[in-house]
Amino acid sequence: MKLDHLICIIVVMFLNTGCSNSNSACKPPGVFDTLVISPFNGDATWVEEVKYERLPHGIAVKTTEQLIKLLEDSKMFSKVIQSSDCVDRAVKIDGKINSLIHKKGNFTVKASGKFINCQTGDIIDYFENSNSDSKSDKLPNKIAEEVADDFIKMMCVKPKE
Repeated sequence: MKLDHLICIIVVMFLNTGCSNSNSACKPPGVFDTLVISPFNGDATWVEEVKYERLPHGIAVKTTEQLIKLLEDSKMFSKVIQSSDCVDRAVKIDGKINSLIHKKGNFTVKASGKFINCQTGDIIDYFENSNSDSKSDKLPNKIAEEVADDFIKMMCVKPKE
């Protein structure tokens, strides 16, 4: 079994448990019941080779779709929606694709963004990651898995017992 497949299985198992810890499931702070995922932006991506200038947009779209699926499956929030706008009692993920480099048969994509409290407009935390693969179509899943993992770790609080 390839390492990528094993990592994917582990991440999915983690997400499907509702981010459980010991005997109790973790939940986001009570002020949030909705997760807003803003479409990842790939329009201002720095691309090393002109022939790949269309790839960032597709990677951004697929990353958004995969991130929505992963976080819906986590069942942390009663609603997970895709929107550029915040809604009440929500936390928002706002991300972008920063760069796309192709060297020695490998694509490397750098993504970054922030987690925002929609009620206050405050930035809760930032994320930044870099992923490489020989096939560009595998990168959205890798980016989404890392962002979902960062988000879950940041948002999960142990329920009061």
